[in-house]
Amino acid sequence: VVDLHDAILADNAGTWDNPPDSIAWRPERVVQARALMAEYADVPRWGFKDPRALIVIDGWLSLRPDIQFIGIFRHPLAVVHSLHNRGEFCREQGLKLWYLYNKKLLSVYKSRPFPLLSFDVSEEVFHQRLSLVHERLGLSPLTDTDKFFQSDLRTPLEIDEMTLPWKISRLYKKLKKIHQKQLKNGVLKI
Repeated sequence: VVDLHDAILADNAGTWDNPPDSIAWRPERVVQARALMAEYADVPRWGFKDPRALIVIDGWLSLRPDIQFIGIFRHPLAVVHSLHNRGEFCREQGLKLWYLYNKKLLSVYKSRPFPLLSFDVSEEVFHQRLSLVHERLGLSPLTDTDKFFQSDLRTPLEIDEMTLPWKISRLYKKLKKIHQKQLKNGVLKI
């Protein structure tokens, strides 16, 4: 799936860290996506986790209009820190990427609401909530090898909300508000 997403981005003169303004799926990418889905034809439900999916989502929706989403967001400065550690991204570039991906996340959510999880909680709470969402979607429970949240890979951060640009702070607050509303309404209640 990641290779397919990278190929689609490359077809459109982009990459995950420099996504193009618009995306068109070439016919061969549609064939590749159908082949991927065919590999799982005998599985009642399956899924994938790749942030690039947000950028190429329209193609998936044309192939599978019934696709169901689970959204995950993280504090912008935690993402900036992670991107800096992985590839020496500067703060400005990290915030720009955070905004681009999460603006798309909110846009998709507004068109068809889905469970929205915060990655800013403890590993235990995150996996409890994700397991609940899995159960509600009819997916198998998470095994230890399925868990992608690893506390040892997180670096504790002193997060100062005042240092965020206004539009990024505003978008993060919108995502948190949706998440809190879902907690209150029992969508993510454990």
